[in-house]
Amino acid sequence: MDKFDEKVRILPLCNRPLLNAKVVIAFVALLFWLTPGEAKAELAVIYDTGTASPISGFVKAPRLAVPEGLPEINLQAGDDFVPNLFPIHTPGLTPGEVNPQTTQLLLPQPFFMVGCDDRSKQWLGRYQGRLSQIGAVGLVVEAESLAEFQALAAVAQGLRLSPVPASQLAKQLGISHYPVLVSASRIEQ
Repeated sequence: MDKFDEKVRILPLCNRPLLNAKVVIAFVALLFWLTPGEAKAELAVIYDTGTASPISGFVKAPRLAVPEGLPEINLQAGDDFVPNLFPIHTPGLTPGEVNPQTTQLLLPQPFFMVGCDDRSKQWLGRYQGRLSQIGAVGLVVEAESLAEFQALAAVAQGLRLSPVPASQLAKQLGISHYPVLVSASRIEQ
């Protein structure tokens, strides 16, 4: 056998791929199976000089803007459908204390749930400035009439309020009391 015949026989072996598609798929599947779903690491302080500053002083927190495309209820126009929205009731939600908890929600902006009761009005009056600052929108989950809703809107001083029964939302978030503020990272009162 001459050298030319030897090269012809070896050449097809060199052109074959080392890994075929089935092996690659099996390898990738094994890699995902062995990778933990959520890898978390605890913070370890190696050395503290006592002069460290929090990063919040150097980096501004992003401010979420109120989306322009949300429909708004125009109460001044005297629309015929607005009085038909009332009464609004949300079974499963009552005025009361809310235990703060951390969350990991994907929210475009924070929102709050209130009723037309005295507790909600006091809470809304107290935190109106902060709610406005963070761009929170309000869900009025309890209102007997349009007049009650308008009285609450006067306390809100320009915050966007919508009369909405929110039983399913409250159930999904594990909320049983209002007034409550829900943001991407916290549920609090």
